[in-house]
Amino acid sequence: MEKETKKKKKTTSTKKETTKKVKVEKKVKKVETKEETDNVKKEGFLKSVWHEMKQVTWPNKRQMVTYSIATIILIIFFSLYFLGIEAVFAWVKEVVKNAF
Repeated sequence: MEKETKKKKKTTSTKKETTKKVKVEKKVKKVETKEETDNVKKEGFLKSVWHEMKQVTWPNKRQMVTYSIATIILIIFFSLYFLGIEAVFAWVKEVVKNAF
């Protein structure tokens, strides 16, 4: 009976020792230089960016021309719109200024 308890004690002590070793190994693995972890992060980031770029549907030439024309038309429209608003406010300012 005593031999069995001694065996159990030995096995539990070795389990404790192995868990201590594992913890020490984990700590050693955690102690990496900042440069190494930055490189790993950059590699992972760049891989994910490359993967996302493969999934992008790029517009063809015709679509690009269409979108460019639409953009230029909108820029001209809003430029004229704000020019008109500014002219109206300038006119109102002159009317108020001359009235008093």
